[in-house]
Amino acid sequence: MVLDRNRAFTLLRGAEGAYIAAARYALRVQAKVAVTRKSATAVEAVDIVTDADRVAQEMVLRAWLGTDLSYARVWAEEGTKSLAVFVGEAMIRITLDPIDGTAYYAAGKPNFCIIVTAHDFTDLFYTFAYYPAYDFGYRITEKAVETIGAGMFPAGEGTFAAVQGFGGNGKADNSDIARILESEGVAIDEVGADGGPESLELFLADRASHYCVSDPGIEDGMIALHFGRALGKQCWSTVDLSQEIVGPFGPYYPGYYVVRN
Repeated sequence: MVLDRNRAFTLLRGAEGAYIAAARYALRVQAKVAVTRKSATAVEAVDIVTDADRVAQEMVLRAWLGTDLSYARVWAEEGTKSLAVFVGEAMIRITLDPIDGTAYYAAGKPNFCIIVTAHDFTDLFYTFAYYPAYDFGYRITEKAVETIGAGMFPAGEGTFAAVQGFGGNGKADNSDIARILESEGVAIDEVGADGGPESLELFLADRASHYCVSDPGIEDGMIALHFGRALGKQCWSTVDLSQEIVGPFGPYYPGYYVVRN
């Protein structure tokens, strides 16, 4: 059977119970999880991994392998054994980050989520992001954003101007982003260094005016753009989903984007 975007969307929706179960598993074991280093980039958020990352990832991959999603081109952040089983024949790219925000997670913070995205190398058609500590998240489709869970983001204190995501290319050119933000009359706020909410959460919680990123990571970098486009927000983007480049901090899509909240 040919796996097209409509079939992939239906199957990804049908597996959402596995995403929530994997995220909640990570939450249950957070206090006692073992942390190891998988790389040496000197960026904590990139270098560390936990046992929970690997277990949660396998929970999701196994749910997909029982369906036609096994024909998709799947990229998942951790190198677990089920990845090798995916056939990769269909022109559907699915990415999985079992714990986005591992550094926060390892530090016992609530600012982590599971992320699933899918596109046909031209357009994003599915994103799922769920924060188990808040029991809250989003399902993003082509033209809609739907909430997941019974909770919500914490209210927090203060609002921010532009917040910046972390890209996969350590030598990204941010000059175009700077020009756009200057035309909008805003500057980038530095957030996250003190262990507070990270930039994506601030944007999704409507506490930041803009979100920007250069060379977004393929597994976790496209949520804000998909979110903005689905809601009809002002977006500037040169991101090319047909290209994937391996950078010092992982694979990324070349280009940049800015979204006005």
